[in-house]
Amino acid sequence: TVARRAFCRADPPQRRACGVRDLRQREDLSLPVEAELGVCAWQVVTKRIKYASGAVYEGELVNNKRHGHGKFTSADGDVYEGEWKKGREHGHGKFTYDDGDVYEGEWKKGREHGHGKFTCTDGEKYEGEWNWGERYGHGKSTCATGEKYEGFWIRGKRGSHGKLTYANDDVYEGEWYQGRMNGHGKLTYANGNVYEGRFWLGNRGP
Repeated sequence: TVARRAFCRADPPQRRACGVRDLRQREDLSLPVEAELGVCAWQVVTKRIKYASGAVYEGELVNNKRHGHGKFTSADGDVYEGEWKKGREHGHGKFTYDDGDVYEGEWKKGREHGHGKFTCTDGEKYEGEWNWGERYGHGKSTCATGEKYEGFWIRGKRGSHGKLTYANDDVYEGEWYQGRMNGHGKLTYANGNVYEGRFWLGNRGP
């Protein structure tokens, strides 16, 4: 949970891997203790499967793999509901963690990929582009403190160019590198003072 709530740090650690992905890989290797067949249309079967761990899958299968629309609830209480392809989350889906944090958006081969929104229960939010489970491309983040960033992200960190508005209304707009102000930028203080010039690893000058 701590790792997932890291949007507002200059150098955030990566989120933990989704519990559904890890659990799914284990469950696919085990036999279900309960299985209820539903409608069979061509090769698409609607099923409810309960595993020995307590995890449950309800939805469509093709060739005995989750494929189409379905809902997976892990034994820990994490829930993924959305589209599947060949046993992996693929397409649009919503992942709700057991503590209430939510990711909703696009998936590819079991990873957050494309446009998506991640919302933490403490008020932190990120909405924008994802690349194989990391924030990558244009996005917006809002911290519980009121701090806001809009711009580019590279491998989960602020990068290239972006605008950061602090909770005290100071504003930095300019270049970023690995989550820090780096390169040319403009810092406008709430009192009206302005510094424009070079930044190095989060600090003004040299």
